[in-house]
Amino acid sequence: GSSGTRMRSGALERVDRFTLRLHLTNPTLSIPENFSAYFTGMVHRDFGGNFAENPNGTGPYRLAEYESGNKAILKRSGKPYWGAQPALDEIHYYQLGRTVAQMMEAYVTGKVDMVHSIDVRSLKLAQSVPDTTIYEIKSASTGVARMRVTEAPFDDIKVRRAVQACIDPSAYPQLVFGGRGSAAEHHHVAPIHPEYFEAKRPQQDYERARLLLRDAGYPNGLDITIDVGNTNGTWQQYICEIMKDQLAPAGINLTVNVMSKSEYWARWKTTPMGLTTWGHRSLGTMVLGLAYRAGVPWNETAYDNPEFEAALDLAESLIDIDERTVAMEKVQKIIQEDAIMVQPVWRPAFFVARNYVNNLAPDPSRLHQFDNVTIEKPADS
Repeated sequence: GSSGTRMRSGALERVDRFTLRLHLTNPTLSIPENFSAYFTGMVHRDFGGNFAENPNGTGPYRLAEYESGNKAILKRSGKPYWGAQPALDEIHYYQLGRTVAQMMEAYVTGKVDMVHSIDVRSLKLAQSVPDTTIYEIKSASTGVARMRVTEAPFDDIKVRRAVQACIDPSAYPQLVFGGRGSAAEHHHVAPIHPEYFEAKRPQQDYERARLLLRDAGYPNGLDITIDVGNTNGTWQQYICEIMKDQLAPAGINLTVNVMSKSEYWARWKTTPMGLTTWGHRSLGTMVLGLAYRAGVPWNETAYDNPEFEAALDLAESLIDIDERTVAMEKVQKIIQEDAIMVQPVWRPAFFVARNYVNNLAPDPSRLHQFDNVTIEKPADS
C-alpha cells in the first residue's frame, strides 16, 4: 500500500494480556477520540466480517434480530460491561420510510418513541405533538464548499480568495436553518471545540473580489460550477443557492449542479468544486488531519501545505488546552488565507422523543447514549 495505509514496524507493543502500548511517529492528543470513531471499530479476532451474522462484541446488548433496511432488535446481554448494566431490556430500531417526513408520521401515530434525526422543516410538526421534547444539539457538523487546488480555475489562489471574499456567513443560519446554527469562518474549527481560537470573522468585500478576479485574468467575470448531492439533506443545496446569489455581484456566475447521492459520492474527491457534509469531531485538530493533510484519503481539496502541517503537528502535540488554543491561531489563519473552502455555517442537529423517555443525553456526534435511559409510559398509553 501507499504511505499511511500500512502500520509502521514497531508501532504496536503488547505489554501484557490487557495492555497495548502505541509508539507514535508524532505526539497525537486525539488517540482516545480516534479509537471511538465509527471507522476504527475494533472486533474480536474471530469476527467474520458481517455484524448481522457474527455479532461478536463487548457491548451490553446483543443483536437479536436484524432485517436490512427494516429493523434491528437489541436485547440486553447481562454480561459485565464498563459500568452498571443499562436499564432498558431491549432497544428496537425501525426504518419506517426513507424521508424525515415518513419517520415523523410514524412518531406522530405512536409507532415509535423517538426519531433520532429530524430537520428544520419538521420542527413545527414536532412542536404540535403532545408530551414531546425536541432536543437541539450544537455540534461541529457542517457543509464545506471546497475548491480543489489542483484544478482550474481553483489552482489560482486569487480565484479562491475572490470566491471567499464574496461570502457573508452571517446570512446562512437564518436562510438555511431558520435562525439556528451559527456562522462559520472558512477554517473548519468550531466554537464548541476546546482549542478554537476566536478571531475576527472574514468580511464580505466585493471590491476586493473584483480586484482579485482582474489580477487572476478574469476582468469580465468567471463561470464556475459546484456539485451537490444533498447527501445529508436539502440544506446542502440551500447553501449553494445562497452562494450563487452572493457571488453574482462580483461577476462570478455559479451553476449549482444537483445530482444524486450516489453520483456525488462517486466524485466527491475529484470534482473541481463540491459541497460536502462533514460530521462532528470532538477536537478541532481531528477533522483537519483527516481532510487537509497531504495524501490522506479524504483530502478532497488536494491541499498540500507543509507550513500548515507543521502548525497542526504542534497543536496536536499539546495536551494543555490554553497552549493548544494559542497554537490553533496559526492553523486556522493558514487555512483561511489559502482559501481552499467556503465554509459558512455550523449545522444544528435535532431529535425528538416522548416525554416518558427519561435521561436522554444529546450528543454532538449523534451517538446514542442510552446508558441511563428509562421508559415510563403512562398507564393509559
